[in-house]
Parts: sequence; C-alpha cells; structure tokens
Amino acid sequence: MSRKLIAPGLLMLATMFSLGAVPAQAQQTACEIDIYNRCVTAAGGDPQMTQGCYEAARSVCDQQQPSGQQQGFQEQQPGQQQGFEAQPNQPTDPNIAQGQTPQQPDAGATGTMTVTEQQLFDLINNYRAQSGLPAVPYSRKLTLVAQTHARDSVNFPPANGNMHSWSNNGNWTGGAFDNANNASWPIMWNKPKEIAGYPSNGFEISAGQGGTTITPAQALQLWQTSSGHNTVILNQGTWQGFRWQAMGVGIYRGIAHVWFGSDPDQ
Repeated sequence: MSRKLIAPGLLMLATMFSLGAVPAQAQQTACEIDIYNRCVTAAGGDPQMTQGCYEAARSVCDQQQPSGQQQGFQEQQPGQQQGFEAQPNQPTDPNIAQGQTPQQPDAGATGTMTVTEQQLFDLINNYRAQSGLPAVPYSRKLTLVAQTHARDSVNFPPANGNMHSWSNNGNWTGGAFDNANNASWPIMWNKPKEIAGYPSNGFEISAGQGGTTITPAQALQLWQTSSGHNTVILNQGTWQGFRWQAMGVGIYRGIAHVWFGSDPDQ
C-alpha cells in the first residue's frame, strides 16, 4: 500500500493498493503501454504507486478506436495551462459496487447521490457518530463536484498520478495538484466555487482501488487506516477547528472522492 500526505494544513492524498509487477495488460495495446509508462514516471518508479495508477487509469483504453488511432493522452501543446488532455471517452459502466445488480447506465454528475454513494455517505456519518461527532449534512453542490471529479479522474487520468489534479476537459481550471507547491493548492480548494457555486473552499479525500470498482466499505477502510484521511473525517489534528457543514460523495468505477466544507449549501 502506498500513500502520500499533502503538505501541512491539507488532507491525505490518494490511497492505492497494487501488486507491483508489470501487468500483463500493459503489453496488449499501445494505449495501455503508454498509460503504464506514464504511471511509472508519475510514481517515480515506485511499483505499488505505478500499479495502482495503471489500474485506475487504463479504462481510457477500453474503447479503442478503429484504424489504430490511440485513445488516451495527447501531448500538451506550448502555451497550454499545466494539465493534460485526452480524447473524449464516455464509459457507460454503471456506478455499482461489487455484488450489486446494475440498475441503469451511468447518469453522469447530477448532484444526486446514487445508492452506492449514499452508502458511503452513511458509513462516514456512522463512523463520526462512534466518536460522538454530529452527522455532516448532505451537500448537493459538493456531491456535484465529487461526481464530476470522479469521472474526470477516470476518463482523463492525471499524468502526475495525483488524484487531486484536474484535466482541462471541463468548465473549470485544470492543472496538476502538487502537495509540495502551495501555488497549486487552489486547484483543489476552488473547485466547489467554480463548478457548483459553493460559497467557500472545499477539501477532498480520495481513494483508488485497483480494478473497476471500489465499494463504500473499501473506501472508508482505506481512510480509517491512514491518519491523514482519518483526521479529516473526524475533525482531528489540523482539522480540529473546522466544523463540517457540508459533505458530497462521488464514486465512479475504481475512484471515490469525498468533499467536505464549512458552509451549508446556499
């Protein structure tokens, strides 16, 4: 298991489980080879981070275009904002956890939680209750942001492997989030304002599980066992002075994002 911590005052970054060996899939198509090589670079050669990045990102190759055209990444052009571009890819895989029956194709980011997202929302509030903390209210605005980011993370995987990065393929400011560069932190903080008109900063915890699904229980367990995530959920340490008044949940394929905010929806 590999984890990264954001600089003090921020939150825990992505958590990924992996095997560490070069996956056989990476030898099947040029798209998969390209994504795997990018993950190796982004992870600095760390085998666990590489495998986790690859498993979360390879879905962009699932619908290979005919005539040999590669789906996936396009090189950044001079003058473009820091980030990454990819050819459009609209997966229709239902947002359903393992063991559940798919009910309908993915409806996209709506701000209304799916059954799976509601389960994670309830698990987080139940976990807070065990520590004597009040439930965090549902935020339609933060849910819209979380759902949007989950799809952006899957359809346009971050080239730097950081799950708080955003592509340039939407009505928001794209770019690579870097916990060592405080100039990049607003890339996360400002998304609730940019996307949903939320009145203040938002703070995100993220998890990626190798494969095509992540269950609510898996996501919460990953966060409970990493101090950076756990302190955000339970308002401990750096987060003790915050009073969460809004929470939004987005789960898509193997990615889960949860956003917290100090203001209720307006």
